[in-house]
Amino acid sequence: CGPTDDKQGDKKGDKADKKAGDKADDKAADKADDKQADKAADDKAPEPEPAAVEMVEHDLSSADPEWAGWVAQGPKDAKIMADGIKGARIAGDGMDAFDLAFAPKHRDLAQLKASLQKGVEATEGKVKVTFTVDTPEALEWTSGGLGSTTYNFVMNMKVGEREVSCQNNYMVGITTPEAFEQHKAACATLAEKK
Repeated sequence: CGPTDDKQGDKKGDKADKKAGDKADDKAADKADDKQADKAADDKAPEPEPAAVEMVEHDLSSADPEWAGWVAQGPKDAKIMADGIKGARIAGDGMDAFDLAFAPKHRDLAQLKASLQKGVEATEGKVKVTFTVDTPEALEWTSGGLGSTTYNFVMNMKVGEREVSCQNNYMVGITTPEAFEQHKAACATLAEKK
């Protein structure tokens, strides 16, 4: 064996090393491509549409005698319960569930707005509130911060001769504009059953 055989052995070893290196580089590139593809799929995956909620008429009298003879629409599986002093609440079960309350009087919306603003100041910039409707009949706002945005409202209404207010559970908030509109529409279904 001469010096040529050693060179051929080195060449074979170099080729084997190069192939092993190429395979490792290919595997690393494939993993990186897979991660990028997964991230792109996650970024582009549309959020599932919320399931349509079947709304039915609920008798509010079990909440408080104040509501005897009164009805309003809410999800089929919702429960009727008391809310505060003489209030009635239609509430679903779980996070992001339907949650609507009626009170047998108008709310002072200017006072509520001032309270909300004071609460926002206490968060030292972690929460931001944007008022989208501000009238004596309705206060609507979005709350943002801490990684989410919620939609909220309180409205003063007159149903027949009765003054009432209707609101979502703004301590939790509503997470989609569609559910926000559904809650407001349900307020308009409050009626005295004859």
